[in-house]
Amino acid sequence: MSPISLTTRSCVYWLNELTKIDKRFTVYFSAVVLLQVARQISRNGFNDELTDTVTTIFGHISDQCCSVLCLPITELNTSELVEFLQKSAVEHLTTYRQSVARDFGSVATIVTTDFEAMYAYKRGDYQRCLQLSTQNVHALLYAVCMPEIHVSLEFIPLFDGDIVSLLALLLMRDRDCGYKTGYYCITQLTLSLYLMT
Repeated sequence: MSPISLTTRSCVYWLNELTKIDKRFTVYFSAVVLLQVARQISRNGFNDELTDTVTTIFGHISDQCCSVLCLPITELNTSELVEFLQKSAVEHLTTYRQSVARDFGSVATIVTTDFEAMYAYKRGDYQRCLQLSTQNVHALLYAVCMPEIHVSLEFIPLFDGDIVSLLALLLMRDRDCGYKTGYYCITQLTLSLYLMT
């Protein structure tokens, strides 16, 4: 999803269409939108369109974030809001993983705490990150089939500088070679091993 296409109207449209296919997709989509909104707020500040988009995503639970959204927008409030949106996105992504693991765990090894581990690392909670990553590595070490984490601009704030630098190099390589994908994946095992080290 392109940041240019992020509007309240497009969110409503995609939420309705994805629900028709599989409700899991709306959970994942919601997480990506929350990360995209957090990224836009951290770069350009907050505006009414982003408020409407956040309210659309949270739907009936928007009262949870009402106190954060109603505060006068200062630099501190903006950073609190970005942190709140990222935390909510990680919760949505974890819910998505749990649903996928419940339905497809018999055919693939799926850990449900990979996004939580990334978020713990981002927050500086290295002990929690190590604990989750170690559990994930033990579960995935001999797995034949495991899901990948799709890396796009929305996920970059959850990664550390080294992974972001690697992605930038890949994008530059692709641009120089004439590729226009801008879309990469990393396995849960690779990410978990990286976070452990």
